[in-house]
Amino acid sequence: MRPHRASLPWPDETLGLRNAMKVLDGTAVLQKVSLEVARGQVVGLLGPNGAGKTTLLRGLIGLISLNSGESWIAGRPLHELEEPLRSVGVVIGNSTLDPRLSARNNLRVYASAYGIAAKRIDYVLQLVGLTGVQGKPVKTYSLGMKKRLSIAVSLLTDPIFLVLDEPTNGLDPAGSRWLKQLLGDLAQNQGKGILVSSHMLTDLEDILDMVIILHSGRVCYAGPIEDLRGPGITRVLVSDEKPFMTSLHRAGLKARIVSTGIVEIDGDVRSEVGRIALASSFPLRGLELQHESLASAYFRVLQAQDKTRTVPKREGAMI
Repeated sequence: MRPHRASLPWPDETLGLRNAMKVLDGTAVLQKVSLEVARGQVVGLLGPNGAGKTTLLRGLIGLISLNSGESWIAGRPLHELEEPLRSVGVVIGNSTLDPRLSARNNLRVYASAYGIAAKRIDYVLQLVGLTGVQGKPVKTYSLGMKKRLSIAVSLLTDPIFLVLDEPTNGLDPAGSRWLKQLLGDLAQNQGKGILVSSHMLTDLEDILDMVIILHSGRVCYAGPIEDLRGPGITRVLVSDEKPFMTSLHRAGLKARIVSTGIVEIDGDVRSEVGRIALASSFPLRGLELQHESLASAYFRVLQAQDKTRTVPKREGAMI
């Protein structure tokens, strides 16, 4: 279980945006977007293609200017940071890599610019699993290997925060598991705040603390992943469900039979069900709590957003 934010031993420094607005070609790509990432947190930024995720990330780290709103890193405005890359590591595409150079030499370029010792290069190469191919030109790398090297570059300065855009793209299932373990370790054991965007984050959902869902440039959900997925459903497997249902109803639990031998109750009532089964001498074949998947909750939020959207009235327009 992750430590609660208030119990973390690091200062309460954050990375964030407040009321960010961005207009491109007359279209509001970001509309009063706010978010915050604390140290020790992994925050997932979700949204369909075209929702404004990459624009948000670029505005957050100063790669593009915002029409209005403010952003900060480690509690300070971007323009006050003398060396921003020592505060935030960024992976947005693979454009920072020189395809002619090896992985090690790519890292040497950045290390030289920031006065970073060679042992840090060795450390990040090992961390991303590229030690065995560190001498090969990047142009020979697969998309997944380039993604690993980009993450190595972002970690070279040992930044406080990480901002990763679609980091699972190009990774096979083993690579996705590796990334999940890496990000979880960086947040829990090194106190880094991590903002990771995707159109779907199912590979990383069990390490997410917070989820932000962006739709058409607006935030339509921001909060703990547990609140997004709801309290869950207690599923009980029994040999004879009908008499067991009677015992559950007598105890005040509203249960339902979903199929032969399977009973469900809303919420986490596992302890109550266990006590009822013991008192009634009903043998249980299974007892588990099932949460709505992140994918299901995500699409539920988007569908609700689509149903409530209205066409904004422009000044002088006839509706």
